[in-house]
Amino acid sequence: RIFFRNSINLGLPLITCKGISSKVKDGQLIELDIEAGELTVKETGEILKTDKLGDYAMSILEAGGIKPLMREKMRKLRERNKAHLDK
Repeated sequence: RIFFRNSINLGLPLITCKGISSKVKDGQLIELDIEAGELTVKETGEILKTDKLGDYAMSILEAGGIKPLMREKMRKLRERNKAHLDK
C-alpha cells in the first residue's frame, strides 16, 4: 500500500489488472485507458478490466504528482488571498 501511494504521489500510475499474464504475451502492444479502467490488447482487440483509481489519485496524476498539485493549490490560495486583501 505504501509503494502504491508513493508511486501516485510521484506521478507514476500503478495499475493492476487481474489475469493479465495469461492474456498478454511478450511483445504484444497494449493500450491503457486509466479513466475507464480498461486495457486493450492491440493484436486481439480483447479488453481487460483494470482496478480504477480514485478521483483524488487521478487528480494527483493529472497534476504530475503531489508536489505540482500542492504548488498549484498554494498559488491559487495566494492569488485569492491577495485579491481579498486588495479590496
